[in-house]
Amino acid sequence: MKNQNFLGEQLKKIMFEKKLTQKEVADKIGVEQTVISRWARGAAEPTLASVKKLAEVFGVGLNYFLENYENKKVEKTKILNPEEENLKLTKELLNELKEIKNILEKIRPIK
Repeated sequence: MKNQNFLGEQLKKIMFEKKLTQKEVADKIGVEQTVISRWARGAAEPTLASVKKLAEVFGVGLNYFLENYENKKVEKTKILNPEEENLKLTKELLNELKEIKNILEKIRPIK
């Protein structure tokens, strides 16, 4: 039998592992504690945006909460974990800064 509350079970598991209360998680993602309670019990389903916030708070990939989750289709190969995403963005920013430096050096040489 499929777990009807996969997201809720994953949420409870990771909150226990990270030693966070429902109130602490709620404060981090900007919802009421009762909302976290309802998600954990399977009484309500979060939006995809809320699931993304949960993944960020816990430092896991989006698929941690959505794997086998009914009515949610996520292409795992396109989901980066937070560290990979940060590294990608940092490299892009560094390249942009290098381009700006080159432009400025052409305008006035840096000594």
